[in-house]
Amino acid sequence: MTPVSAVRAAAERLEHVLLTEGAPEILVQLRSDLSGIEDFLTDAYNISDATARQVISLAYEIEDAVDSYARPDAASKRNREANHVRAGDTTTRERSDTSTPTFNLNPLTQVRGNGVRGSTILKLGAEDRLRSILLHGQSRLSVIAICGEGGVGKTTLARSLYNDPLVVEHFDSGGCVTVGDVFRLRDIQKALLISLGSALSMAQMETRELTEQFYLVLKGRRYLVVLDDVWSWREWGALRSAFPDDENGSAIVVTSRLQQVAEHTASDADLVYQIRRFDDKESWLLFKMITRLEDPGS
Repeated sequence: MTPVSAVRAAAERLEHVLLTEGAPEILVQLRSDLSGIEDFLTDAYNISDATARQVISLAYEIEDAVDSYARPDAASKRNREANHVRAGDTTTRERSDTSTPTFNLNPLTQVRGNGVRGSTILKLGAEDRLRSILLHGQSRLSVIAICGEGGVGKTTLARSLYNDPLVVEHFDSGGCVTVGDVFRLRDIQKALLISLGSALSMAQMETRELTEQFYLVLKGRRYLVVLDDVWSWREWGALRSAFPDDENGSAIVVTSRLQQVAEHTASDADLVYQIRRFDDKESWLLFKMITRLEDPGS
């Protein structure tokens, strides 16, 4: 069970209790707090494992307390099940972290829907900042680079921006490609051409001809392209030159684990963003801010 699903389960259990007559005011306030926690966790992308365990444990305690209020014999059963669910969740999370990246690109309309150099930002608020750059940034073609360690949520952030309704409306078309450790220039260009509705037969095209067609198809469009999980910048120049710049606000978002890749691909030094995890202290402080809970260790 994830922190979000644990909190949601507690909130739903509480909702049933609130339907009964005479529910105390503290339960009404608790329901409001749980909504705030759920919103926070949904937007936070990544919290540390320790904080996730704290949140799940707290959700179980709340659900036990609610069950005790509504049905005193229920709490002991919930306690017995809690450890089993948490252990299974750890195994599932570890498996998902090692999944193999896939190569996938689709039209923007089908899939979805200014910092300082090396700026380090938490995931909370990062999406708003980067969305603002995409919607209200410079007219010339921008390349935004998001870097950070594996599993920190770069892909989630990039795809969330790509699927954002305001971004969908703003851009004419685009694509989202997972590049991986092998930078296949032809594959990326071919996938983009297909996603943009090109009827060209590309199997026999030379690389130079393919690059020219790629340029012509994008010419005049306001596009957004996400290049996810880029490991090398050596062929970046060849790919970048194939993107036309009509000064209409088009943008490319690159994600990478490597700072060097981010610095070489970003169009400006102030468009390099480093993403890091919340540490335990920051997570707990934000958690308290949202829920108005007191730190039990204070």
